[in-house]
Amino acid sequence: MTQSLIICALGRNRPGLLEALARHISQSGCSVSHSRGSLVDGELLFMARLTGSWDTLARVEASAERLERDLAVQIQLRRVENHSPAGEQLPYTVDIVARDRAGTLAELLAFFGRHQIQVAEVVTQSYVSDHTDTPMATIQMTVHVPDQQPLSIIRDNFMEMCDRLNLDGLMEPIKH
Repeated sequence: MTQSLIICALGRNRPGLLEALARHISQSGCSVSHSRGSLVDGELLFMARLTGSWDTLARVEASAERLERDLAVQIQLRRVENHSPAGEQLPYTVDIVARDRAGTLAELLAFFGRHQIQVAEVVTQSYVSDHTDTPMATIQMTVHVPDQQPLSIIRDNFMEMCDRLNLDGLMEPIKH
């Protein structure tokens, strides 16, 4: 198994910050095999899986403290081994629209946890409805359902949970 390095950087966003992080990674000799960036209330969160030889990964690790100072960001690093998930998994997308209330995300995550379904991605957003001034929320997820799971039962249970929590929800296979 080859190793990768996960980097998470958090700091006040400004022009050139993301480019400076990417340039540092590139100059260290690593490649970015997967990344996500998000801006929340003026704070940039950047996460990436870096790949490269052991010495290029070590170079990034050794320079993290200096990079934090130079860019005024917080950085966390973690070495991970690349591995394939056990068994086949079916990718599904989950879309929820509902009144914004505390606990909705936790309920959804608990549902998938009870069914041994891996959550690969979660994106949430709150907003106020233009028509009714009601606080609303959207939740979009990508989940990986083990192929031995009975899909009809999972979808039925998901819809029952949406009805119980008064959520407008949809769970569909990702079609690529």
